[in-house]
Order: sequence, then structure tokens, then C-alpha cells
Amino acid sequence: SNNTSYTTPNAGATWTGDPSAWVYNSTTDQVEFSLNRLRDGIVSPEGFEYFTFEGTLQSTNIDDDSIGLIAAFRTNSGSPVYLTAHRTVGGNTPRSGWGLTLTTGTSETIIAEPTVPGFTVPAGGWSTAGASRVRVVRTGDVLRITATPWFALGGTAPAYEPLSEITLDLSTGQVTYFNGSSWVTQTTSVDVAQFQGRQQYGYYVQSQANTTYVDIDFVGGVARDRVILLTDESNGGWDGSEVYRYAEETGWSLLLGATIQSELGSPRVVTSVVDEVYGDSGRRFQIYGDRVEAIVD
Repeated sequence: SNNTSYTTPNAGATWTGDPSAWVYNSTTDQVEFSLNRLRDGIVSPEGFEYFTFEGTLQSTNIDDDSIGLIAAFRTNSGSPVYLTAHRTVGGNTPRSGWGLTLTTGTSETIIAEPTVPGFTVPAGGWSTAGASRVRVVRTGDVLRITATPWFALGGTAPAYEPLSEITLDLSTGQVTYFNGSSWVTQTTSVDVAQFQGRQQYGYYVQSQANTTYVDIDFVGGVARDRVILLTDESNGGWDGSEVYRYAEETGWSLLLGATIQSELGSPRVVTSVVDEVYGDSGRRFQIYGDRVEAIVD
């Protein structure tokens, strides 16, 4: 079924927008895109500024182009503008195989392209390179992205490579990354301040068919002034929910009509950071269109 948690903006040739081609496979719990398009993506309808978002990027197609995670997305006059943490096999930017870019319309600018030992672009395309896991951590105005070395399709992802980390401060434009011999910090010339505050996140692909995003994890996302209470417990799950918002003047108040689905979308797996019912944090929940179920690991 199509993943209704995400939307594709209507932006003509700069963002081809094939919503029916983006599929959430509930059996394998992965996002899939089968077509070869110049640029395509799918983004969350809501924006966040505190989250960890990670997934394994892979393709069974021999092409050598780009697959990535969108760290922040917005539109200017109907045209998409976004920050992407992506892996390539040398077919397009970033040609070294790993980096952070800003795309505005049809223009793509490299913000950071680290030189990482062991990240050499493999011969051939994605189907021979295998897979790589990418993580985006956003804490307010600070973005930290990392990746793993390449590994075999269907294999276990290795640890994230510390030297792959790119840190970007949206408020100052300062970016830090490893250049092959040392860490460097510089100020990017592109406008990244436009991504301050809540922004959408999502999935990106450029000219790479048969792409899948596997073992997706999203932690956080709820605004720090909001709490979600699950209600109407039945058959090991919950059929209802309530959303409360905190204001300095009035304290906590119920947001009428708001639900966990309207706040976070569905289908989605989320991790609780405060769990008074079970006495711990870290418990994971599967959000469906009309129900929530606890995940038993």
C-alpha cells in the first residue's frame, strides 16, 4: 500500500513527484521506490526539530547514482529546497560516495563531502556495492549525519564510521567534517538558516531504480511542549489517543481533535522517551491509521 504518512510536492520537473511509486511494504517494513527519475522524494507532512532518523539504503539496480535521507525540507514559491545526506556509487554528486548537499530547484550544492578511509567508491553500481546505513540526528539547529561503510545486501550493518560525521549548525552555517587527514570547520556560503525551526524530513533518490530503505528507525519528533496519552486499551493495543500541549501561562491543556496519527502520521514506528505506564523509556510502538500497538522485541 502507499505510505500515506508522506506527501510529494507538486513542483514540476525539479521534483518529479511520483506518489504512487513510493510504497510502504508492511510485510517487510520498508519503503520502496522502483522508478528511475531525475530527482524524486517523499516527505513527512509535519515538521520536526528534535529527532534521530536512520535507515539502510540499497538498490538491486546496477546504476551508480544517489540514494539519501532528507534531513530538512521546505518550499520556496512552490519549489522544493532540501538538505540531503546521501550515498552514491560515483554517478552523481557527491561523487566520492558520501556527503551533505543543498538542493534548490535544479541546483545542487555540496555543503560537505568528507574524505573517509574505507569509503572508497566500489567498482560497478549499487547492486555490486551493496548497502550503507545512514543516520540523521537533529537537535534544534544542529544536524549531525553519519554513515556506515558499504556492506553486502541482506547483511548486518557495521558500526557507523566516526570519521564520516558531518556536523552543520543551521544558525551559523558552520560545518565540520573530516578531510582525510584532519577535521576542518568552515562556514558554508549557502543559506542553511532557512531550515531553522520545524522542518519536514523524508526519503530521496536520484536516477536510481529499485531502491529500498530498510530497517527504518525514527526516534523523537514530538514537540517538547506536547505529550501524547494512549487511551481505549484493547487486545494489547490502543484504539484512541489524546494530545496535550504545555503553555507557560495555562499549563497543560487538551488539544481538541488531535490524535497520535495527526501528530506523528501513520504507519510509523515511534519510541517513547517518557513511559510512566511501563516505568521506562525506549519502548517502541507501531502507529496504524486507527490504532496503536506495542512492539514486543
